[in-house]
Amino acid sequence: MPDVWEIFAIHQFPSDKTCVSDVFAFDARDGSLVEFILGIRLQHIPLGLLQRILSNLKPPSGSQLTVTETQDPIIVPSTPVSFIGPGKSNGRPKVTKKPKTPGRNVTIKTRDIICNLSGLEPEDVKDDSDLVELGIDSLMGMELAREVDSVFHCTLETSHLMELTDFQSLVSCIMLL
Repeated sequence: MPDVWEIFAIHQFPSDKTCVSDVFAFDARDGSLVEFILGIRLQHIPLGLLQRILSNLKPPSGSQLTVTETQDPIIVPSTPVSFIGPGKSNGRPKVTKKPKTPGRNVTIKTRDIICNLSGLEPEDVKDDSDLVELGIDSLMGMELAREVDSVFHCTLETSHLMELTDFQSLVSCIMLL
């Protein structure tokens, strides 16, 4: 491995809250390509959400995680996840039932959860909005499952969340609980 590298990065901004980057590392001695990373996806998330995510992590012994207030936007890497259609069983994700909360407005509460997690405005979350486009990737999917449990008192397994494709399929699944 070279001691000195030259780094070249290309950034694309598919939306005002996401950035996709390709990074290339060259040997500074002869200019040969040494390493490259394609498709690094960064997404802006609210500071409060980052604090909740980090508070659930357990730091290695002898170290401490700290989140401080900042005026700069926080962009964290996320792994893109493709959500696929319903599973092979009966076409519905499997869920664990808990007592229902009577009189809930599932669509509004679910939209609020998505907005709190993604930083979007309610009018940006349409019934046919794709969950990936709303910023619900694998990391956010785990947080979404926790929020659904907290608000609706029902457990939506993260593995089953991966079977959902859009906002309406998420709402429909929650209504079946």
